[in-house]
Amino acid sequence: MLKRILVPLDSSKFTSAAIRMAANIANREKTSEGTEVTLVGLGIVDTDQLPSGRFSSVVDRDQIIAEAEQEADELIAAFKEEAGKQGIPNHLVETKRLAGPPFNLIIRESVFSDLIVMGEKCSFPPVNQDYETMHNLYHVASRPIILADHSIKRVETVVMAMDGTAPSSRMMYQYVHANPFPKSRMVLTYAKSEVEEFNLENYFERVEEFLTSYGLNVGTHPIEEDMEQEIGGVIEKENAQLLALGVHKDHFLKWFSDPLKIRQNFATRLLRSTSTSLFVVH
Repeated sequence: MLKRILVPLDSSKFTSAAIRMAANIANREKTSEGTEVTLVGLGIVDTDQLPSGRFSSVVDRDQIIAEAEQEADELIAAFKEEAGKQGIPNHLVETKRLAGPPFNLIIRESVFSDLIVMGEKCSFPPVNQDYETMHNLYHVASRPIILADHSIKRVETVVMAMDGTAPSSRMMYQYVHANPFPKSRMVLTYAKSEVEEFNLENYFERVEEFLTSYGLNVGTHPIEEDMEQEIGGVIEKENAQLLALGVHKDHFLKWFSDPLKIRQNFATRLLRSTSTSLFVVH
């Protein structure tokens, strides 16, 4: 059951999509469970961008902060307006403007929410930079994250990519308890090669039974060889609008031995290549 959804705000088109996605989930929860869901819009004054050291004395820090506060207030106003357009009543819309490192603020505020929804290419600060904050979030956050594609299609089919690891099991558990799209068709996919390699005999049949026990409409689409190579084809064939997966933190740690980021992890490559919204849990 969902009660609170956190929406971190930046000025990209992806944040607008995230607000619509969050509102869609809230409205479905109201319809299916009779539960009112509060949307929490988080406006961030990014203090990480303030110059430090010898350069700090040559800039007007107060002006930079004032401009950042104004931008955060504008994002909050846009959040309220969009939430209203999506049918969320005023008493279920909460906003906060906080100053500090974006990653730390989102982690802290997410503790008091059930789900984080953000645009799949949001960045903090909202400029044409890589989205490092988001990458860090989906490897560390204690709450599931939905990364919304900017086009926001109605989620009618969800592909759940499973293996025998702890991140996948946590993702499955978080998904069934959040159940953000209760009327959607679920397609369970896994690599056949892993069944024998990792002694997973009957494991995925039990996964399907577990999902079905929570009332999900589940089918299977096994992958013959490599999950990473074939997952795009499964998404396309099943016409899925959401991919659910567990993110492996050990892959993230390999970045420290790969400073040029030549070997990006699976979830990172998906973010760059797919137009499908993602449900991620580490």
